[in-house]
Amino acid sequence: MKVLVLPSWYPPDGGSFFVEQIQALQQIGLDDISVLYAEPVGLKKIVRDGFGSANKGFKTDQNEVFGIPTLRRKFFWLPKCQFFNLFLQTKTLLTLFDQYQKDDRMPDVIHVHSAVWAGWAAYKISRKHGIPYIITEHRGRFTFNHPSCRKKVKAWFGFFLSRIFGNASRIILVGRHLINGLQKYIAADDGRITVIPNGVFTDRFSLKEQQKNETFTFVSVGGLNYLKGFDVLLRAFKILSTNLSSKVRLEIVGDGPEEQNLKNLSNSLGLQDQVVFKGRQSREEVASILRKSDVFVLATRLEAQPVCFIEAMSCGLPIVATEAVPEEICPDFVGRRVPIDSVDAIASAMKDVFENYSSFDNHIIREFAVSSFDFLKVAGRIKRVYRQSIENNSTSGKI
Repeated sequence: MKVLVLPSWYPPDGGSFFVEQIQALQQIGLDDISVLYAEPVGLKKIVRDGFGSANKGFKTDQNEVFGIPTLRRKFFWLPKCQFFNLFLQTKTLLTLFDQYQKDDRMPDVIHVHSAVWAGWAAYKISRKHGIPYIITEHRGRFTFNHPSCRKKVKAWFGFFLSRIFGNASRIILVGRHLINGLQKYIAADDGRITVIPNGVFTDRFSLKEQQKNETFTFVSVGGLNYLKGFDVLLRAFKILSTNLSSKVRLEIVGDGPEEQNLKNLSNSLGLQDQVVFKGRQSREEVASILRKSDVFVLATRLEAQPVCFIEAMSCGLPIVATEAVPEEICPDFVGRRVPIDSVDAIASAMKDVFENYSSFDNHIIREFAVSSFDFLKVAGRIKRVYRQSIENNSTSGKI
C-alpha cells in the first residue's frame, strides 16, 4: 500500500504529531509512506534571510531524523491574503506531486491533514488521477464552541470546503464536536465520517512520581496565546491560592506571543512566587515535568483534541479542563470539565480536585490513555480506513 500524506502544516512549522502518526503507521507495517509539503515563507523570513535564501527552489529531502521520504517546496505566504495563498499552496503541492510521480509512482491513497488548504490540492489530484483521498480534520475553529471560531471560517471557504469534503473517500474527525462547524459541507450522519483521536506514544510517558511533595503542583502545557486561556488560568489560580491554607504551585510550559503579558498579569496578581513559566520544552522534558506534577489544567477557549491532555493522562494525572475539550476524552474518573472563560468555575474545579485528590486513581487514568489513545492503536484504526478507501475506490471502478 502506497500512502501519500499532504499536511496543511508540518515541521518546522508545527505538526510534530503528524510525523509521529506516520512513524506509528510505519511501525505497524506501512513502510511506503511519503510526504508532500508546501512550506510557507512569510515576509519576516524574507527580510531576515534575504530574498535569495528564502527562495531556495525545489528540494527533495529524505529526512534522516524522521525517516520519512519528503518532498517539500517553499512558496511565498502573503499576510492577510488567504484566498491568494490557497492557490499558491495548491500550485506548489501540484508541482510536488508531478515530481513524486516522475518515476511512475502513484499512491493508492492520499491522506490530508486538515482541509484548509492541502485539501484543495488533494481534490485536484483525485479528480485528475482517480486516487481516493482521506481528510483528517484537526482545526479547532470547526468546533464552533467559542465566538472566535466563526471569525476564522470565512464565507468564501464554502465553495472549496463543500468540494473538498464532498469528494473525500473518508473523513476522520479527531473529535466528534468538530462536526459543529462542518455541517455546512457534510451531513452529521454522513457514513464516511469516523472519529479517530490524536495519539501519543504512551510508552514515552510513565506514572507520576509517588513521593509526597511539600507543595501541590498544578501544571499546564500549550502555546501562550489568547485561545489557550492562560489569562483565565492565572486568575483562577489566584482565587484558589487565596482560599487554600496549603502550599500550591502552578507551572506553565510553552511560549508564544502572550508570554510577556501573562508574566505581567502573574506579577500584578502577586503570584510571582507561586507561578513558574518554564518556556518551551522538549517532549522528553515535558514528560519529566508532568511526572513531577499533581494535576493538569487546561483553560483553553478553543480545542480540537489536545495532545498535551493525552500526555498528562499517560502520566496518570487528574485533569481540570474547559468544555472546549471533548467530553469523550474527559470522563468523570479522569477529572472535571467546566464552562469556557469562567474563572470561578476553573478555580472551583481545581479546589475540588485538590480536596478530593485521593479519589482519583492514577493507574486507571493512565490505562484509559493507553487503551484509547496509544499511537499504535490509533494507527491500526487509520490503516483500516486506508484499506476501506482503496477497496471502495476499486469497487466503484475509479482506479
